[in-house]
Amino acid sequence: MIYIVTFFCLFSHKIYFKDSSNELVKLIANFIPLTYLVLDGHFGNNNALQMARLVNLHIISKLRHDSALYIPYQNPDPNRRSRRKYGNKLDYCNIPDAYLCKSSIEEDTKTDIYQTTLLHKEFAQALNIVILVKTNLKTNARSHVILFSSDKTVVIRKDNRLIQTPFPNRV
Repeated sequence: MIYIVTFFCLFSHKIYFKDSSNELVKLIANFIPLTYLVLDGHFGNNNALQMARLVNLHIISKLRHDSALYIPYQNPDPNRRSRRKYGNKLDYCNIPDAYLCKSSIEEDTKTDIYQTTLLHKEFAQALNIVILVKTNLKTNARSHVILFSSDKTVVIRKDNRLIQTPFPNRV
């Protein structure tokens, strides 16, 4: 069972954050096992991610709707070494169907849930990204929300369950 505890620490120095948050995490961990730190979209940045990782927590937060996410570069020629890290930029209007986890229609609203590992130029590591796309079927108006986690082992299955696996691409 996963318990989610949210706490906000706004300190300018990471060292102070690490010392105070380590004490807080140890105190709470005696009663509740902590794995994830769920933060508001304002804290969906690399600094918050790195501070959470300092105390061995994974972050779950929201990215801006216009965040520049990139598909990891796939070298087409395995004989040549490439230093490229970033592939094509993700187009939110045309998300590849390979990333689609679930699609449902309720009344006049279609909801698509996409999940994959993508790169962001302001983050030091690859991110587990979930994109929720809602489309009004009458007006074709679209909106999307981008959620991310530093834990790449959590995946969404077709039956809408979250599971943890050491091999997220093999579910």
